[in-house]
Amino acid sequence: PRSSNMKLFADLSEAAARNNEGIRLAKQEANDYRRQLQSLTCDLEGLKGTNESLERQMREMEDNFSIEASGYQDSIGHLEDDIRNMKDEMARHLREYQDLLNVKMALDIEIATYRKLLEGEEMEKMQHHEKVKILVTDVIVEICY
Repeated sequence: PRSSNMKLFADLSEAAARNNEGIRLAKQEANDYRRQLQSLTCDLEGLKGTNESLERQMREMEDNFSIEASGYQDSIGHLEDDIRNMKDEMARHLREYQDLLNVKMALDIEIATYRKLLEGEEMEKMQHHEKVKILVTDVIVEICY
């Protein structure tokens, strides 16, 4: 009985030692997990802060881009107005040019008409002078002979 009690005690002591080792390993493993959890929690908090900062920067950039885009839209509107005004002005200049061209053509025709009239008068004068010359020559010839 005593030896079986001793054996039982030895078995129990050995089992208790194994269990103590298991508990010690479990506690060590739990502590390792706690440290990992704390480290990951710190990393997560850091990433949350970084994410919030990046989201704030993104909102600021979106606001700035929106303001810039609005400015560009205004510029486009002004440029389109300028283009319309320039087209209207070009059309007006073209009409004025066409009017001036029509006046020039009318003046060219009038000048050509006057030139023909003048040339015709010159021809008549020359023919008249020729006739007078011939008459004078004839008279002189008659007087002389």
